[in-house]
Amino acid sequence: MIFDPARTHADYEALELREAVGFAGGAFTVKSSAPHEAELFRTDFLTLQGKNQSAGAKLLLVKQFSFSPAPHGFEAACEVTLKFKETLDKPLAVGIESVINFLAPAEPDRFFETPAGRHHLRFSGSLPGPILRMEDGWQRVRVALHAPLV
Repeated sequence: MIFDPARTHADYEALELREAVGFAGGAFTVKSSAPHEAELFRTDFLTLQGKNQSAGAKLLLVKQFSFSPAPHGFEAACEVTLKFKETLDKPLAVGIESVINFLAPAEPDRFFETPAGRHHLRFSGSLPGPILRMEDGWQRVRVALHAPLV
């Protein structure tokens, strides 16, 4: 998602980030795919909702996915690259939305693992990075999302 950095967590909760709709949910073109990798892209003008609706800067957004085995599981990685034709006048916020459904979010054996302890899956807020861990004890599944600090 690409949105104005002035948007808040309350805006996110109210589904009011006013993100660039085409890049958030629009169609991407498959550039290449193979058993362990895929590359998708979208080129369009960046227009944020609630801003001047005239076309903004031209943006090429590339998503590179890779899949590999790991001890006791697998690793799926997604690298996102944004390339603008010209320099932007104002900063942007970029977010990646990941959907991992463990079901029954209020059960005590399903939680986010944080430095402050466990939070049930209905938790909403911000946590220090770069790693977010989740666990479903009933299904014996653990997930770690890693966003390298740049």
